Amino acid sequence: MSLIESILASDALVSILLVIGILVVAALIGAAIHEARKETRQKEASDEEEDWTPPEPVAYPARVVDMQVVIGNAGGHKRPETDAAFLVTFRTDDGEEMEYDIPEELYVTLDIDQAGTLVILNDDFFDFGGGDEYDEAAVEAFEETFGGGE
Repeated sequence: MSLIESILASDALVSILLVIGILVVAALIGAAIHEARKETRQKEASDEEEDWTPPEPVAYPARVVDMQVVIGNAGGHKRPETDAAFLVTFRTDDGEEMEYDIPEELYVTLDIDQAGTLVILNDDFFDFGGGDEYDEAAVEAFEETFGGGE
């Protein structure tokens, strides 16, 4: 009996080789499944990126009807910090009132009964400017943030 015949005749060795073969095939199948799932996730992510469009600002002719500064304590007694909210209520031409916390820099420039264009982005305050069109600075800020609708 030759060496190969004697090795193959050994039941223990044949069993070991059979188990190793099954494990190799299972690993190859697992790797193929993992790669297919990875490609599917990548395709779904790229499809979502292609479908995304930047939010559209909504502009309303409006008037300032109320202004108030609300001061709160944002810290504790060991680290007192003052937190201020600059609230402005706007009334649109159709009578709807909207209240927003706006930046202090804009708040100090506004007056009660001042007319302008209220710009809302994703239900949040974006800008309030004079005239029928919102100002170029707001448009530029929007384009820098969202890529100009591209």
